[in-house]
Amino acid sequence: MTEMRRWSAVCLGVLLVLAILLMWVAGAWINPSLFQAGLFGLAGVWCGRLAWGLEPADKESGEPVRWSFGMIPLAGAVAWGAIQLATGRTVGRWETWNAMLGWAGNLAAFWLALQICEDAKVRRTLLRGMVAFGFAISVVSVLQFFSAPDRVLWFYQEGWPSFGPFENRDRYADFALLLLPVAVMQAVRKDGVKWFYAAAAAAMFSAVIAGASRAGSALVAGEAVTLAMLGWGRRRLNGAVALFAAMACVFTAVVGVGTLVERFGQADPYADRRGFLETGRAMVRERPGMGFGLGNWENAYAAYARVNLNMVVNHAHNDWAEWAADGGLPFLGLMLCLGGWVIPKAMRSVWGLGIVAVLAHATVDFPLHSPAIEFWVYTLMGILAAERVEPRYL
Repeated sequence: MTEMRRWSAVCLGVLLVLAILLMWVAGAWINPSLFQAGLFGLAGVWCGRLAWGLEPADKESGEPVRWSFGMIPLAGAVAWGAIQLATGRTVGRWETWNAMLGWAGNLAAFWLALQICEDAKVRRTLLRGMVAFGFAISVVSVLQFFSAPDRVLWFYQEGWPSFGPFENRDRYADFALLLLPVAVMQAVRKDGVKWFYAAAAAAMFSAVIAGASRAGSALVAGEAVTLAMLGWGRRRLNGAVALFAAMACVFTAVVGVGTLVERFGQADPYADRRGFLETGRAMVRERPGMGFGLGNWENAYAAYARVNLNMVVNHAHNDWAEWAADGGLPFLGLMLCLGGWVIPKAMRSVWGLGIVAVLAHATVDFPLHSPAIEFWVYTLMGILAAERVEPRYL
């Protein structure tokens, strides 16, 4: 484990934490510009060291830089925005420039995680740190949600219910979905189940239930069931899942399920979202080749709206539909290629199940248009790409 990788893992971890703690700030000058600047700076340091030959070669390939197929769709997303700008096929150039910057940040996060986590010890340490932070922020978020639901971390007044530093309950659900399988897998050890990581997973599960995100709650329950199925016949994994499940039941009983049950009882909660999806289809039919320009859903939506809500609709509540509308079918193809690459790897790793869950949530919400959540998703994809050996569980 090189000193550079240790130092870089610390820097990347700090950026990940700041992205979550500051995600409620509306100004783009800090969210996402602050952590994007950090990502580009760290990537620049790595590129400089590689250019000077200061980094050791990869043990298997003999090359100083690791590559992954997952980088191709991400690089393609940046290039597609550049093509839209060069050909004038965007209804808002500023929005497309910002979207390109966001995709460049996603690519940088993926690439850095891939390089940094080539060392297995660094990879494990970074994942454990992410779980520890997730545990802490989950407890804080639940306490704030029940004691001051209209304030961000008790001090900043919002116009709607907040959940810790998260924009809303759905964004917290995405965060928990990503980390819950990581926590369960960190609880698997030769010398027995690690209580801390099982408790972290249980805290995240119960916090999603307390926040009452409908899709998030369904997906986190699906994660628990999937982990139980994967643990069948694997003694160590099964023990970790059993302890997590027992603790999750206790924690959930403490926070209660009343709000979630009430929200599931609402009549047709996805009526508006179906209208957004129909609008997205109309937009794709209008410009199937190039789309309206990355980041331009809000600008183009009004002319094709199927639902009149007398309010600004900034996202499609379906990331896949929004990608197709903004970038056309070729851009949607890039995202499908990325999904097709990551899903099998995530399933084999087990701890990567959270990435699959967020991609599923993206069919009814817009987690991958939230800069902080994107940062965590693509960082975990990079860590997943760095993992060469499939785990063995007894």
